[in-house]
Amino acid sequence: MANNRLIYRMAGDKVRFEFSSNSPAYNKFRYNHCSCFQTDYLEISFINGEYKCFIFSKYEDNKKEQGVAVFNVKLNKEYRYNCIKTKTDNLSDLASKLQSDKENSLGCQ
Repeated sequence: MANNRLIYRMAGDKVRFEFSSNSPAYNKFRYNHCSCFQTDYLEISFINGEYKCFIFSKYEDNKKEQGVAVFNVKLNKEYRYNCIKTKTDNLSDLASKLQSDKENSLGCQ
């Protein structure tokens, strides 16, 4: 977060993509969380044109997976990029500032 804005930025040598939303609602971003015995899913999502993007943290069957997924709505195709290494995971802190994504239950009822 910077200057009362929540910013998702994908960068390499230079910024390749950036998406932001203003405070206090950060209404362009949504979260979803599902937790039960030995399972925990957390996603932060946003829609940009024909793409729905997810930043995810998933724990299931004693395996942790984190990364980014991009779903092309027009082509009905998902691209998934798993993190090789995670230094810090503060997604749960961010979720408390966002509205729930009621369209995606992550398998929880």
